[in-house]
Amino acid sequence: MKVVGRVATKKIDQFMSKDMLDGQARKELSQRLLEIEKSIFEANQRIMLEKVPTLDSDSFLRFSNLVAETRANYIRMALEVSRLQHQPDIGVIDQLRKQRLSYEELLSAFEAMQRVLERGYIKLRKA
Repeated sequence: MKVVGRVATKKIDQFMSKDMLDGQARKELSQRLLEIEKSIFEANQRIMLEKVPTLDSDSFLRFSNLVAETRANYIRMALEVSRLQHQPDIGVIDQLRKQRLSYEELLSAFEAMQRVLERGYIKLRKA
């Protein structure tokens, strides 16, 4: 199940070494992990700014409208297929599959855009 803007992760139980049971070792590990997270955040900000300098509210809304239109076309096409009096031929199914793939690909791109905004990798400029 996809939930826009949320990533579900499951923790994996691990055996704890003697070092990991030590309070100082856990504190050092936690500090290193925070440093890594900060580095990842900074790298994402730098790369997004370099590669996607034109993301503004107009382009974001324009793309969201494209996703909505593609979804509506996919659903409309599926409803047209449901009205057939016979099993759809492979050509009709192929068209429906292509419409679904278009919708899913655009949705994935939209969700990726939304994620970089929510995580603060890039700021949405006003148009």
